[in-house]
Amino acid sequence: MLCGVPCYLARPVFWPGRCGRREVSCTPAAEFARVKVAFPDWSIRRVQPGKGAGFTARRRPARGGSQALYCRTLGELEHVLWQADSSGEHR
Repeated sequence: MLCGVPCYLARPVFWPGRCGRREVSCTPAAEFARVKVAFPDWSIRRVQPGKGAGFTARRRPARGGSQALYCRTLGELEHVLWQADSSGEHR
């Protein structure tokens, strides 16, 4: 389990491996990058060291205002982002 998401549940990130095989990256950095790519309308960041632990996400919807989210784990943040985008705005 990385960042609160079991590797077998996470969408894989592929790149060419040795002998032409495609391998899956399941590192914390790859999981973070995967979530950032999955939600391009959100600014997703790690909480700065010394200011706590977790992740934040922010966006300015087209209808105005702003949204800010905080979660202690990346898996929890991804779940909340899917819920926030469930109105059909997610690509």
